[in-house]
Amino acid sequence: MLEKKYVDAIKAELPPDIPITTRTIEFIRNHPTMHRGSVRIFTGEIYTDNEFGKLRKYSRKKLP
Repeated sequence: MLEKKYVDAIKAELPPDIPITTRTIEFIRNHPTMHRGSVRIFTGEIYTDNEFGKLRKYSRKKLP
């Protein structure tokens, strides 16, 4: 039973754009063992979509 659950989870297709909101970050912080990747993801220290959009705006400026 447990093996089938993992196989189904691996085969499931995710939508291309998963919104990162404060609610998403709180879920990650409350369930850290469910999220793997970098330490920032594991601890919930990631940017929301709005914060990331603001940072991208500044990074697109041409340098002298």
